[in-house]
Order: sequence, then structure tokens, then C-alpha cells
Amino acid sequence: MWGSFNYGGVLTTAHSFPGQYRTGTLTIQCGNAAGGANPFLPASVNQACVDNGITSFAMGSYIADLPDTVAVNERNMHRFAVGLDGSFGLLGSEWRFNAYGAIGKTFTKSTIENNTLSRLLFAAIDAVPGPDGVPVCRSADARAAGCVPLNGIGTGVASQSAIDWISGEPWLKTWLQQDVAAVNVSGEPLNGWAGPISVAFGAEYRRESFHQEADAFSTGDGGNALLAAGGNNWFTGNFRPSRGAFHVWEGYLETVLPVFDSRQIGKGELSGAVRATSYSQSGYVTTSKVGGTWETPLAGLRLRGILSRDIRAPNLAELFRAPSNLFSSFTDFTGPFAGQRYDVNQATVSNLSLRPEKSNTFEVGAIYQPEWLPGVSASVDFYRIKVDDAISTLSGGIQQVADLCQQGYQDLCAAITRDATGKATEIRLTPINLASTLTKGLDIEASYRTSAPALFGASDGKITLRALATHVFRYTNESGLPGTIAQERAGVNSNANGTAIPNWRLYATQSYSTDKFSITVIERYVSSGVIADNFIECTSACPVPTANNPTINDNHVAGATYVDIGATLKITPKIELYGKIDNVFNVDPPLVPYYGINPYLVRSVNNGLYDLLGRFYRIGARFSF
Repeated sequence: MWGSFNYGGVLTTAHSFPGQYRTGTLTIQCGNAAGGANPFLPASVNQACVDNGITSFAMGSYIADLPDTVAVNERNMHRFAVGLDGSFGLLGSEWRFNAYGAIGKTFTKSTIENNTLSRLLFAAIDAVPGPDGVPVCRSADARAAGCVPLNGIGTGVASQSAIDWISGEPWLKTWLQQDVAAVNVSGEPLNGWAGPISVAFGAEYRRESFHQEADAFSTGDGGNALLAAGGNNWFTGNFRPSRGAFHVWEGYLETVLPVFDSRQIGKGELSGAVRATSYSQSGYVTTSKVGGTWETPLAGLRLRGILSRDIRAPNLAELFRAPSNLFSSFTDFTGPFAGQRYDVNQATVSNLSLRPEKSNTFEVGAIYQPEWLPGVSASVDFYRIKVDDAISTLSGGIQQVADLCQQGYQDLCAAITRDATGKATEIRLTPINLASTLTKGLDIEASYRTSAPALFGASDGKITLRALATHVFRYTNESGLPGTIAQERAGVNSNANGTAIPNWRLYATQSYSTDKFSITVIERYVSSGVIADNFIECTSACPVPTANNPTINDNHVAGATYVDIGATLKITPKIELYGKIDNVFNVDPPLVPYYGINPYLVRSVNNGLYDLLGRFYRIGARFSF
């Protein structure tokens, strides 16, 4: 019998984006506007308003005097588990078993520091000259609520008191729990003609649940009459309370069947497995696998293959998550606002109707460890994976929702909320079971290990060489929506669509080690690629660009090779020094143009593939007691 308790705590802070962008949503009164022009407006601009009969205009700005928004996440986890392991005899053979139960609880508090309440910001930006010439907020209701005018025109001009009046911290508290009970049994009840037949079976029950609470300004007006009673008052965040739960019953059976074992044809065996799973929310599914290995008569050569049917069920967030909200821009297509670009609330929501994703996997490969060259091992595996009913939201965001609605996709029209004037106020992004993915590639690995002369009075010298490579032939995504085309991601080195998959990646190491010290050299390689596979590269006689096939004069993204060097030195058997230099030659990452609708989305460097830090040193010590 055994028992365990685990605790973990994490606190992270991250600067989300500089300032707080407003894409043309700041209204500045000018010229002969009723009540007076904005006193923070430069005189030359105000005179232009007077000369042209303009009383107001829309302005976009980062409002750089506002401090960066900072996401703070505090997470604490507790896990309790008890179990029983053992064996018993039955039907003339020995069976092994294990059973366990576990309860895991996680509490998370997410806060966005330096956030602003949008309606208070709009009131503070809309200033007029006061009776004594000192700027005041135009709205009498805002002044009664303590409004402090904010100068958002320029930098280093906003007062701290104005920033304090519009600022606050939305928060979200989440309690997550998982309860699990499982039992597993395995044994070798039969002897076949080529060896013992092994069997394993078991069952599991799992329940996952969560609930969330949010701040008063995210869910309502918090008692402030200037704010929206329905919530969504923050610039970003706007958390919502939510709760949900599902449970799962699973049972499985696995077996390994030796097929042949002889000197003439080698040794072969088949493996198979089936699993029945019932989700309370997503329904019943069956998954299965069949595989085989063949140790060929050629010494050191083993072949392997597998076919499997797998699933991924929707998780708690995809099923029950409350809307997460962010103001985002789109170009409208209908009514009095057709052709206009303006901000709406972008709400990412959940979907209770989601089904499990399904995939079919085929893999075949070979391993070679030649007897005539001790220490050498090499393997290569080909894989093909097809995923259907993939859960995803539209990669084109709210603009794609609007465009597809215009093309007649009525389910997406229902995701747009409009006010009495016909202006869109909210567009929802909902996960759906429509996408599919097909990928093919090679995984390659080779290594060599041998003894070497010991240096500097050390002993047991060893040289180890190792290389791992991945080559992706194809990685095709299809959204399943009308008016869209398949997106090929293999060879795309930008992260404009959220996925960067170069054709080749290589990781190689060469090390020399003794009982006293070691030195290791590492190479990391990423092949060159393109910004997007559907771009048409041309400099003259270009075709008319379309949404599916834009034109571009340079679609190339350079690859990169990085060299790292590390070393260790044992001072005593219990004290070791170590050091490492990453990116020894200080290779810069390639700049990748990115097209987006909001300033904070601009990502000119793909940090998922390339080194952003440059040459980086670390040194440390390890102690054992």
C-alpha cells in the first residue's frame, strides 16, 4: 500500500502589450463644438477644425502614458493519492495488479494590473475648458462621479490622478478538481507456439469539474452608473463566472501475441488494444490499436509498424468556459455601417455541442544496431496522421465570421449581435467540430557511443555522438467552412496562423565525458521556409490578389543554425560546477512581416522557432548531501 501528497505553487507576471491601443474609438471634440473644443488639442489642429467646419473627429492611439497591462497568475495545486500494488495466482499463472484513487485540486487567481474601464476613459478623454480655464470632463454625470480629465494627445502629458481614476484590476478566481479511480491487471495466462501471450485489462473512472468567480466590473457596473450594467467594462479581461463538470468511464483490453520465433525468419509479434470510453457530455467512443515488430534474420535490424484509431474529447474550457472578451476591429458589411471599420467586443465562448476529435495514425519504421559496429544505433520512422472533426475556432477571427456570414453561412450570422441601429456590438468566436488536419513526415535518429582516452588524469573517457531530425512533408489544415481553402503549414516558418512547421529541424550533440569533467557541443538547425503557403510571390505581372491568395514580393523566411557549448567539472564527488553558452555565434532571428488588425498582434519574429536572446551565458553549481 502507498500514499502520496503533492503541492505546487506558481506565480507568474507577464507584460501583455505596451500602452492600451484604441483603434479609432477616441472621440475628440474640436472647432466650434458645443461646450468647447478639447483643451489638450494642439492649436493648429483645432484651427483646422474651425476652418473646415469640423466639430469632432475619431482618433486612434496607444495612449502610451498609460502603464503596460500586466497579467498576473497565481496557481496552487494539491494532490492526494492512495494505491495498492500486488500480485496473485490464478489459472496456473501469476497476475499483477495495481489500483489507486486520487483527488487533485487547483486554485488559480488571474489578475490584469493597470487595466482601464473603457467608459471612464472615454469620459476622461472628452475634456472641455473649465470656468477658470482648467480642463474638466465634459459630462456632468462624469464630473459628479469624480472624473479627472485625461490628456491622451502626446506622451508625458497625462496626469497620474486621471490615470488612477480610469484604472483598476479585473480578476478571475478558478477552482478546478479532478477525481480519479482506476484498477489495472496484467499477466501471461497462455503459452503460444512462439512464446507467452500477455494480456492486460482495466477500468477507470474520472470526474473533472470547475467553477469560476469574477470581479464586479466584468460582470456588471459595480455600482458605478457610468458603466454598462451588463459588464464587459474593462479594456481587456472582462472575465465571467462559469461552472461545469463531466465524468468518464473507461475499460480496456490489451494483448501481445508472439507469431514466430526461428533462426531462419527471425522473431515477430503482434500487439492489439481496444478501449471503450463513455463521456457524460460528449458520448460514447471506441478506440483501438494494432501493431507489430519483426526482429529480422539480419542481426541488429528490427522493423515496426502501428495502426491506431484515437480520439481527443473536448475539455472543460471548450465545453463550459465563460466568454473571454477583448475589443477588436473588423470591417462591417451590412446596413448603414457597411464598409466602416470599428471596434466590437470579441467574445471567445464555449460550445456544449462539441464532439470528440477523431484521428487515424499509421507509422512504420526500422531500427538498426549493427553487431559489426558496436555503439552505433540508427532509426527512421514514417508517420501519417489524419484528424477529423478537429475542434477549432476560425483562424481569421471576427473578420472571417463577418465575411462568411455575408457569404450566407447563417450559423455564423447568429454569432453577431447588433444594436437597434444595426451596428455590431459583439462577435462571438465559438469552437466547432469542422476542421481536419493531415500530416506526413519522417523522424530520424542516429547515435554512436565509444570509449576514448582519458585526459588530465581522469578515467573512463567516453565519446557520444547523437543526432535527431524531423522532416515534415505535409501538414494541411482545412477549416471545413465555405469560401476557405486548405492551408498548407509544412515549410511555413512564420507564426501568422498560430502554427510554424519548418520542413526540417535538426538537433545534434557531440560530447566527451570522464569521471572528472565533460564538454558538449550542440547544433540546432531550422530550415528556411515561407511566410504563408497560399501567398503568390511576384514582382511584376502579378495576378489580382484575393483573400485566399494574396500577392507578395518576397515570401521567403531564412533558416538558422545555432551552436551551443556546455561543460561540467567535478570539484569533489558531491560538488559539480557547470556552464553553458547558447547561440555562441550570436545569430540574429529573421524578421517575418505579419499582417494583423490590432497593433499588439504584430509579431515580426517567430519566437517558437528562432532564438531571440542572442548569445546567452549561464554558470552554476550542483551540490549533493
